[in-house]
Amino acid sequence: MYDLQGKGELSIDELKYINDQFKYGFNEDQLWEIIHAVGGFNAETITFERFNKYISKRLAGRKLTF
Repeated sequence: MYDLQGKGELSIDELKYINDQFKYGFNEDQLWEIIHAVGGFNAETITFERFNKYISKRLAGRKLTF
């Protein structure tokens, strides 16, 4: 779905796109922190499933406002 290159993993550019589309509000440094937290220190990509699981946990604590 968001794997624009079809390689089974998300790059920083794809995470930026997702971040913008869903208005998560993360900056680029925070997105790199997510990649490293999920994929390991030297990781440059992560799978969508691992990203989604991580984001679900992070956003669960946020209060939604409408």
